[in-house]
Amino acid sequence: MRDEVKAIGYERRAVSPGILHFGVGNFHRAHQAFYLNEYLCLTGDLQWGICGAMILERDEAVYRALKAQDGVYGISVFGNDGEVMRRKIGSIVDLFWGGEDADAVISRIADPNIKIITLTITEGGYNLNPKNGEFDLSATDILHDLQGQDVPRTVFGYIAAGLQRRRKINDLPLTILSCDNVPHNGDACRKAFSAYFRAVDADLADWVADRVSFPNSMVDRITPSVSARERERIAFDIAGQKDRAPVYCEEFIQWVIEDSFAAGRPALERVGVEFVDDVSRYEFLKLGIVNSTHQMLSFPGLLAGYRKVDEAVADPLFHDYLTTYMIRDVLPYLAPPEGVDMSAYSATFMRRLQNKAISDQLARLCFDAANKIPRFMTPTVTQLLQAKADTSRVAFLIAAYRSYLRGSRDDRGMPYEIDDPGLSEADRKRVADDDPLAFLALNCFAGMPFDSSDSFVNNYLQSCVGIASAGIRKTLREIRGCYYAN
Repeated sequence: MRDEVKAIGYERRAVSPGILHFGVGNFHRAHQAFYLNEYLCLTGDLQWGICGAMILERDEAVYRALKAQDGVYGISVFGNDGEVMRRKIGSIVDLFWGGEDADAVISRIADPNIKIITLTITEGGYNLNPKNGEFDLSATDILHDLQGQDVPRTVFGYIAAGLQRRRKINDLPLTILSCDNVPHNGDACRKAFSAYFRAVDADLADWVADRVSFPNSMVDRITPSVSARERERIAFDIAGQKDRAPVYCEEFIQWVIEDSFAAGRPALERVGVEFVDDVSRYEFLKLGIVNSTHQMLSFPGLLAGYRKVDEAVADPLFHDYLTTYMIRDVLPYLAPPEGVDMSAYSATFMRRLQNKAISDQLARLCFDAANKIPRFMTPTVTQLLQAKADTSRVAFLIAAYRSYLRGSRDDRGMPYEIDDPGLSEADRKRVADDDPLAFLALNCFAGMPFDSSDSFVNNYLQSCVGIASAGIRKTLREIRGCYYAN
């Protein structure tokens, strides 16, 4: 293990923000800010610093921590071989919190030096109805922002106000780049923001259609939450004090972006970012292998008594379950990007899951499943149903999700907390219903034609009965078509 800390490598005082980012969480700091830090260090092109915008009440603690360190924080990158690279990241050169100065965020959007707005606002942050894919104009915070008489509560309110100001002051084009795990995230981003802008001001919506681009992108790097215990393990000194906002992540990193920028961009290909004409094959590969496999592990692993990803995957039962899922349920339905070996990609991902130094939390994978499942699972489930293929493994997952939401203790008797804010009140009633079929009417399953397959329904009901009577492990062993080591 290398204990030395790599310095920033450029003069931060000379860096000007060219990117405004909403959502300065762990993933952004381990991914986009990491890439920009590498870029600034390598090229000396100092017009592409990041201005961080934090707009939620829960952002205040991280904002205060980063602000006290002038935006600098430490990252620990752990390889599968046990090696660790530690370095200071200085690419976030300005930082605002809406709860303290909302107008400063809005003014930055109008700043002519800002050429790109990037977003990590989570899968549910785009406010698209899972049933029809349309923007929900009836959401409480959206209705508040549409009135325009108070500090905005949503990213839509902030960006609309900022673009209205930009349009009046300098009329300069801009790029809004989603960095969230959403299929066709740029298209989803355009749809959501355009609907909001149209509701605010038709002229603004027309201006955006002409002056703002929304590239699709794919991002990947496993970045766990940082507990108090992990903070003690990874934090090193920043400006003479222990880092109050450290992050840690795996060595693997990927960013693929549609090369469609309205106002220029940094040459991030120099630090490994891939710019392509069409991101779709990359994102479907990642959604199918990485995101959906994470979901397949989440509830079953936690209900079996595990709390860490690497521990669950080290269990031969779960290792073979995930491998079988990828080989039989995902890979046959994917068209990979040219030059990508899907078997090697899958094997690499399994090794990533087993990284003991990362030891990602299963609770993180379970979090906000009602918003994740439509995006991560719908393509695979739909293809399996259409092909009349074996649905036993995905049916087992849905049954495990039901058991997770209806319980509070795993098969070992250990308690767990449920954190699924995307569930509606109607959804919660369906969860509580003793009829397992009621659960299939959850909003997050709206795009999955379960009722088109008697085989799926039978597999699901069998898994529900098996989990309730015998637990996760025995039910998993009895799924047909899987060959387990124990």
